[in-house]
Amino acid sequence: MILWKSWRDLRVFVFIGLAWLALLSAGVLSHPHVVETTPRFSEGVDVIAALMRVFLDFQTFTFAFLAWGMGTRGIGRDIGNGSGSFVLTRPARHAAFVWTEWCAGLAAIALLLAVADLLYWGAVRLQVIRIIYMRLGPDDRRIWVDVALPFRTSAIATLCAFLFVALIFSLTHLGTIVLRHSTRGLLFCIGCLIGYLVLGWEIYLHHPSWSPYYPDILFQPFYDFPQNMNLVPDATASILERLAILPLFPLIAQLSLLRAEV
Repeated sequence: MILWKSWRDLRVFVFIGLAWLALLSAGVLSHPHVVETTPRFSEGVDVIAALMRVFLDFQTFTFAFLAWGMGTRGIGRDIGNGSGSFVLTRPARHAAFVWTEWCAGLAAIALLLAVADLLYWGAVRLQVIRIIYMRLGPDDRRIWVDVALPFRTSAIATLCAFLFVALIFSLTHLGTIVLRHSTRGLLFCIGCLIGYLVLGWEIYLHHPSWSPYYPDILFQPFYDFPQNMNLVPDATASILERLAILPLFPLIAQLSLLRAEV
């Protein structure tokens, strides 16, 4: 029952995400993107790198908007609408609703990002995105150079995108439950993000020595993606730390829901 309710609340966003990916894939496959550069091959690689980075960032922020919508659904909205009494009849079941909704949301986000990653990596492997290198010489011939993107690199970048999108969902889900309203939950998430960015800017201005220890919301695991595939120092530890922080949000939501009056 709880799992079905969670899927019913989230399915519209999953279908929207899959439909958007289908349209994007159709557009990319029907219109191959070609970048022409001359005379240096390195300049062309820089252009391709910029295109890849923009594509990944675009994917991240697109699914972040879906995560905002996902977080506004669930038991917090039901309580605010006055329809939560039939599911909160026993305090022992409160935790089940919170954690099931949270896990279902993360599963939906992971599914969408995994599909996006496979499509993106496959597009590069199928040479949809290619580069033309103008050879210097009397013949001035054009040579096609394929862009290689290791699947491991693409997967790690997608994992970091998942951490950001999951944070958006978890914050909104928490705010919706604590404040008992979808719009308030959305504003709660936006306020937390803005507050975190403002605090980081203040640290940068007044305590620059602390800045390296202040985590960025958008975690970039590579030195210079995608040309330099080397991970930044302690990248694995940072990823694990961010994964460990995520369960704190449904835990706080659970404690708040135990005191709900319906």
